[in-house]
Amino acid sequence: AAGSSFRMPIATIDDPVAAVRLLTDAGVSCWAAVPHGGISPTEVPSDGPVALILGNEPHGLDAGVVEACAGLITVPTVGGVDSLNVAVAGSVALHGVRRGRRRFRLKRSWGSATRSRSLRGSSPAPTATAPDDPRPGPAPR
Repeated sequence: AAGSSFRMPIATIDDPVAAVRLLTDAGVSCWAAVPHGGISPTEVPSDGPVALILGNEPHGLDAGVVEACAGLITVPTVGGVDSLNVAVAGSVALHGVRRGRRRFRLKRSWGSATRSRSLRGSSPAPTATAPDDPRPGPAPR
């Protein structure tokens, strides 16, 4: 975790609403993490830089911060779990946003592709790889 601090920009701003506005003015889409009522992190639009705004564990985000954000995300939970530790929620949300971006890029790149041969033919199923992800994966359908 400490190694990431050498690669990621870090800023300290006392007014969280001002921080969201500063990011928004810089072209960053800010999304507030809330326990209920938001979209899945995988559905966050992937057309530019994104910041996830997380609140503290007992109180969450102030209404002004939530209002200043472009939208709301909620980490889906099951089994009666109402909330997650903020570090866990942030990790799961970031993974979801990343997964959604990868899926969007794959859909966009495969959306215009056509195949002249049937998938039942002798050729193997196509695989797709995101430019920054070396792992092959199944082609989107």
